[in-house]
Amino acid sequence: MDRRAFLAALGAASLLPLPARAATVQAVLDDDEGWLPVADHSSGVTIYEKEVPSLDLTALKGVYALDVDSEKLFELLCDIEGHAQVTGSLLESRIIRQSGEIADYYQVMKSPSALISQRYWVNRSITHRNFTGLPGHHKRQWDALDVTLYPKVRAALEESYPDAVLVTVTHGSWDVSPTELIYRTVTHPSGNVPSSLFSTLSSKTLPDNMLAFVNHLKT
Repeated sequence: MDRRAFLAALGAASLLPLPARAATVQAVLDDDEGWLPVADHSSGVTIYEKEVPSLDLTALKGVYALDVDSEKLFELLCDIEGHAQVTGSLLESRIIRQSGEIADYYQVMKSPSALISQRYWVNRSITHRNFTGLPGHHKRQWDALDVTLYPKVRAALEESYPDAVLVTVTHGSWDVSPTELIYRTVTHPSGNVPSSLFSTLSSKTLPDNMLAFVNHLKT
């Protein structure tokens, strides 16, 4: 059975529970308090950072004043399986199971540095349209799932990418309004990579990740 057929077969089953801490971490990321400015990128992305005490990690936030259609941008951000063609930083991006606005998926990241191996993660995406009751304000959040919930997926990924490291802690969101794009993320890199090094690399790649989706609509 090829990879797509295998995932389609899994899709018939019901979605499994999301870890309880996900809501707590998302609440911290959504809270406007505590974010400190780090830098203004030459592209127009302003970068902030914030400590997430429950994870003992530093979160990042990028803010960009939109110059493209926000509805088209959000649809692009929700097209999980199209991400690999947009960003260039992913080897694979596949949905495992989907039910309405909820999707479990995996992604395999190319190595961003000679010091860092490939990474992969299994996440749940939840889409909120007209978030907080505001028309045109949409949010797509993601949280890591316990990969043991999908043992066959993990086995297939380990066979295809034997040197890749599983990322078990990752949360974030894409937040789109008619005038602004906000990207929030907090991740522990796993493996033998100091979280400080991974955070530094992430702050450098964050603007590129955001603008990849914006620029895709301009081409």
